Amino acid sequence: MQKALDQMNLQLHHVISDLGGKTGWLIVEAILAGERDPHQLAKLRDPRTHASEETIASHWWATIAASILFTLRQSLTGFRQNSQLIADCDLEIELLLKEFAPGDDPARARCRAAVATQAQAAAQRDDFDLRTQLHRIFAVD
Repeated sequence: MQKALDQMNLQLHHVISDLGGKTGWLIVEAILAGERDPHQLAKLRDPRTHASEETIASHWWATIAASILFTLRQSLTGFRQNSQLIADCDLEIELLLKEFAPGDDPARARCRAAVATQAQAAAQRDDFDLRTQLHRIFAVD
């Protein structure tokens, strides 16, 4: 997505720290929906965004070709699909962790490394408390 935005000469990355945040998503979706007015796009900024509407609008010197829009749309679709796959994995991990009994046998120690690697991804989900589940299973923090 960043490459497509760069090809459009839309320099959002200079004013928005996280393209994957609310402001970035709203602007990308508006561009794909046909919005081209930089001031209208800048109005989509989240109030928590440090950059002002004027600053965001000033970083728009767009040259939008159909091929670039196609690339942007494909990139956004791929990102959403990958995000869904990650969420599916998080759900499966959650279900498997619930099968462990508290303080399970130390022979399961080899599983700890695999579970820990998934901890970061699963911890990003607000509705799943991985820390509590791991403490329940392994009886340690």
